[in-house]
Amino acid sequence: MTQKIILKYIDSSIKAVNWLESKINDDGSYSLEIQDLACYYKSPYLFYISGKIELANRILNYIKNHFLRVNGDLTTQENYKSENPAFAEYWAYINGWIAIAAQKMGRFDVSYPVYQYLTSFYHPELGGFTTNKPFEKGENVVDVLTTAHLGLTCLYFGDLERAKKAGKLLDKFINIQSDIKSGFYLPNN
Repeated sequence: MTQKIILKYIDSSIKAVNWLESKINDDGSYSLEIQDLACYYKSPYLFYISGKIELANRILNYIKNHFLRVNGDLTTQENYKSENPAFAEYWAYINGWIAIAAQKMGRFDVSYPVYQYLTSFYHPELGGFTTNKPFEKGENVVDVLTTAHLGLTCLYFGDLERAKKAGKLLDKFINIQSDIKSGFYLPNN
């Protein structure tokens, strides 16, 4: 990659952050019309790594006040993750991003309840994480994407035992690929 292309990407990133910043209200929402958790979940991390800590905290406060449930789950409404149907299948994905951002920011009021909920997705026999419901509350399907994402989340929380087991399962998934050079199949249990 050339220096010119790198600078273009950096400039585009800065413009995107500035545009999103211009949309944030004092309460941390993007607008009254935007009430779906999927519109917010990557924002705290984005603003945090962009050095806009106050904005990251403002959005995290909004997430905490509007989407955090008593059991540590994050949902748009009770038992309803998002208008985006992908998040009904990959239920824990949004939570992982928010838990990581909150942990990095020292926002333990958010990170720990969310992480405790995420640990309920851990499949102790396989060492991975279930896709769309906590372990023993659904079909207990473990997939590559959820296991990779929540395994990374475990690292941010110092949960090395679960992280290592998730890594071993991912290694197993890689080793059962028929021809990794022609593509990666997303196996599950």
